[in-house]
Amino acid sequence: MSGEPAPNLPIRTAATRLQRDIGAGLARTEPVREVIREIVTRTPLSGGVPASAKAWISQLAELARQLDEDEIGRRHWHHAKLYAALIEALGALGDAHPSGGLERLQPRR
Repeated sequence: MSGEPAPNLPIRTAATRLQRDIGAGLARTEPVREVIREIVTRTPLSGGVPASAKAWISQLAELARQLDEDEIGRRHWHHAKLYAALIEALGALGDAHPSGGLERLQPRR
């Protein structure tokens, strides 16, 4: 051991990347003259939370469509959370149904 500190690789890598970006014209070296601040406000789903069975059926059909056709179907890291939420909702629906819910759907032995 020479007693020298270990090189700080992330900083050296970032400096190399910055020089490469400046050379390619992707980064500028002059000071920034203007800062733009944009505030993004998240809005709830258009129409809000469904309040009727018909609206919930429509919302679930939209979820099915998005899982089939859109980006959410390819984002597998979200699927476990979606499964958990759907299972919780199914359990609550079963508890609310007067003659039981999920038990009625299982085949009798």
